[in-house]
Amino acid sequence: MQKPFVFLALACITLIPGRAQTVTGSITGTVTDPAGAVVPNATVTAKNVDTNIATETKTSSAGVYNLLFLPVGRYTISVQAPGFKSSSLAPFELGVNQTARADVKMEVGVITESVSVEAAAPALQTESAQTGDVISSTQSSSLPLNGRNFVSLTLLAPGSITPYPNNFNNPSRSFGGGRPYVNGNREQTNNFLLDGVDINEPIDNLVAYNPNVDAIAEMRVLTGNASAEFGNASGATVIMATKSGTNEFHGNLFEFL
Repeated sequence: MQKPFVFLALACITLIPGRAQTVTGSITGTVTDPAGAVVPNATVTAKNVDTNIATETKTSSAGVYNLLFLPVGRYTISVQAPGFKSSSLAPFELGVNQTARADVKMEVGVITESVSVEAAAPALQTESAQTGDVISSTQSSSLPLNGRNFVSLTLLAPGSITPYPNNFNNPSRSFGGGRPYVNGNREQTNNFLLDGVDINEPIDNLVAYNPNVDAIAEMRVLTGNASAEFGNASGATVIMATKSGTNEFHGNLFEFL
């Protein structure tokens, strides 16, 4: 009679909690009318400029909308609600693991009329206190990296240094030796993630895979106050997302002399 209880106890002991790793971005905001009152049940659409993929949601009773799990890239926001003119925001960049805030103020009118904001400030991340830096795909592919080792890009982040710069010149696609010393922590204390997958070598915490810098859509180097989903590191958490397809043909060419 005790066997079921023993099995249940063993099952509970062997359970290992999983950690969700974010390689997408989110957009949130509040839709209001000219008087500052919230606009519920408005239709909010985020459109990826490069792929034309649209993601739609509705505002809540508090006028708040949340667009989750969006691939990194450039997005426009459009809002429609009965009794108001259609509103749209100019394209802005959405980064990996970023929660961008984009509030929209509607104008009274008919839905066939529209209000378009042609210029937009960079989307701020006010939903998180994490610190660090973002390296774009343009920086990854255009900077003259000796060995084209993506890890050397982490040295662009504030607080990231190395006493051994030559270790970053290894062009190998696996087991890169160079790692940054971030905020006084040792090089073994970093955590590297590629599209949500842990790419840390268990021996000495080396980087087990070195992706081509042309394939990186964005790299975010978290140096402090990382959220609970990112563990295993007291130094930096390096989050990378690879590029997806677009509506245009493109390619890269490089040469070593």
